[in-house]
Amino acid sequence: MITPIIDCTFSADGFESILTAANQVPGSDWLGGWRPALACGAKEYEGKKYVICQVDLRCENPVAKRFKKAIYEKLS
Repeated sequence: MITPIIDCTFSADGFESILTAANQVPGSDWLGGWRPALACGAKEYEGKKYVICQVDLRCENPVAKRFKKAIYEKLS
């Protein structure tokens, strides 16, 4: 479950997916109706790369720590 390290996701055109999660389609039951959403994504604009990350990188969760390290390595 991703909820210990993330409170929300986002959707936006033109973003490269770095980490995805899923949102439930309104009105569907818990067994179905899920659609992909971005937990972390990047977009290049005017020669610069911008990253939106909804993951709480300050938390002590070991998975979040590994993700933070991987993100810094990828963007370096």
